[in-house]
Amino acid sequence: MPAGTADNHPDADTLWQTIRHIRVAILATQEEGGVKARPMTTVQKSYEGVLWFFVDVEGHPAEAVRAHPAVAVSYGDSADGLYVTIRGDATVVRDRASINALITPEVREWFPEGEGDARIALIAVKVNEAILFQSEGDQPKL
Repeated sequence: MPAGTADNHPDADTLWQTIRHIRVAILATQEEGGVKARPMTTVQKSYEGVLWFFVDVEGHPAEAVRAHPAVAVSYGDSADGLYVTIRGDATVVRDRASINALITPEVREWFPEGEGDARIALIAVKVNEAILFQSEGDQPKL
């Protein structure tokens, strides 16, 4: 993608190749009083239209998703001048097979009981729209 441009409809492979190396995303949810954004770690090794994040089933992100499933996710890599905004629908997932498939040593630090922790859950974000921005210099351009 040329510098100073935006791709409003990247295919799934282009989207994944852009975000797979970016460790932390910003997940924005609707909550009482407005929008709240928080850093989250994307945990999957491949992409099939859904982004996955581990959460505490009783924590604020899970509560927000249950109340208002429409979310935004953003990624940024200032070194490469790549920025991504994503709009999607989120759900809280307690499926043990999904948890077992996605858990990492880093996640186990947050959930010491591992896959069997009663609080462990996933947020699955089905991507409805993604926009990739390629910047010139230090500033993202549209």
